Amino acid sequence: MRSMLDSATSNKMRNTGIVAAIMVVTIHAQTHNCCCGFEKWWSALVVDGLCRAAVPYFFMASGYLLARRYGEEGWYSTALASRVRSLLVPFLIWNLLAVAMTFGVEGIDGRSLTRVVGDILGIYPFSWPVHGPLWYVRSLLLYIIAAPLLLGALSRHAGTLVIVAFMYFGSLLAPRFLGTNVSAFINQFICVSGLFYFSLGALIALRRRPIPASGMKGGICFLLAALAVFAVCGIAPGFASQSTWHIVRKAGALLVVAGIWSIVPATKWPSWLTGLAFPLYCIHVFPIFVFHHLGPLGCVGSPVSSILALTVSVVIHVAICSILPKCVMRTIYGGRNA
Repeated sequence: MRSMLDSATSNKMRNTGIVAAIMVVTIHAQTHNCCCGFEKWWSALVVDGLCRAAVPYFFMASGYLLARRYGEEGWYSTALASRVRSLLVPFLIWNLLAVAMTFGVEGIDGRSLTRVVGDILGIYPFSWPVHGPLWYVRSLLLYIIAAPLLLGALSRHAGTLVIVAFMYFGSLLAPRFLGTNVSAFINQFICVSGLFYFSLGALIALRRRPIPASGMKGGICFLLAALAVFAVCGIAPGFASQSTWHIVRKAGALLVVAGIWSIVPATKWPSWLTGLAFPLYCIHVFPIFVFHHLGPLGCVGSPVSSILALTVSVVIHVAICSILPKCVMRTIYGGRNA
């Protein structure tokens, strides 16, 4: 049986989780295109740069945590049962709340009955869920269902990751050669990019080696290298195709993951702070939706939008904590201590 996750690694993962959650909010808080000055560089270096490391990190962490239990007696049934509570139930609740808000304000917009039902359940396979960020949870649930096959292949042949990598880069080109629905199914429902990061994290766990970290100096070097990559993407977009720059940014995002993991300390941060990661992830779409429909107020500068979205999300979370019973809190947050 595998040993329990050591406290240093566990602390590092929780600490990095809140950093990544803040990055997700920052990405979604940009409600308009930035075309000049400071906002242009904020978008290039932060929103479409550093913050794009959030989803790769979450997938890698999820793959790592699942694969650590691979091969233990009952590992698969235990994984499925725990993810029903921690992922599936919150997914359905928060997506339904987003459906109520979106459909209440915008209507069903000509959707077919099949599409409406699919949107309510979050399972329509050719688009994001109505609660957009929950696409990550949806794809993760699919990977967990397929875990025996995926982890079995990775444990026997590390080269499986190379195959997944080729699928990933192929998915970046899919819109050029495939129809809209097929591309959406590959990139938004299955999300081959997420499968690659999930597999990478799983492979690290299966190899039973410590998660590498290069320390503060190395982490800063990784982040500076990533910023250089994002700056080039922002300065010279016309020198290569959009797909090429997209791939380059993906490589830069992995540098950011390595940098943040190296810099974030292994000491335990306050639980009230790390416990905000999942609530922020679930709540932030609601104030951002309101901001987006406020006309001129929805077009404030991106850094200000991020701060507003984070602040309002925390206020909503605190209000929820003060109003709802603890049993309901545990349900909507998947059993997490929030």
